[in-house]
Amino acid sequence: MKQRLISSCADLAGELLNEKKERFGILVIDDHPIMRDGLRAVIGQESDMHIVGEAANGREAIAQFRKLRPDLTLIDLQMSEDGGLRTISAIRREFRGANIIVLTTYPGDARVVNAFALGAASYLLKTARSDEIIDAIRRAIIGRQIAVSQAAQDTGHE
Repeated sequence: MKQRLISSCADLAGELLNEKKERFGILVIDDHPIMRDGLRAVIGQESDMHIVGEAANGREAIAQFRKLRPDLTLIDLQMSEDGGLRTISAIRREFRGANIIVLTTYPGDARVVNAFALGAASYLLKTARSDEIIDAIRRAIIGRQIAVSQAAQDTGHE
């Protein structure tokens, strides 16, 4: 069942891709180089997506977003400089349609609910498997998101 769901997301993303462009561009925002390297390696194996840019903090992220206009942004919530929530808010204020997936280290991170309120499409734990990351990216591209109520349940804010 899960493999069929992943395949259907890939098929839908592929259909959108054929209508729009060759590959979806992704901006990765994380203050840890190893995380950016890992995401680059995982995403680099996919034929329908690629990393268009990276940023290590909010200031760089906003500049990169303005310059690159990515199809999707993966953003760490807990960055040492200019936290993720502030960065999401700034990007979405300027680019209302920005498609953002939040990355967090901790299950039950209360900031996830705030990220949804700011317009994030989905969230992932940094412990997610590669296939889950790719699936979440494809789901966000086709307009599906994790239910806000599920995020509230995961963070204890029901």
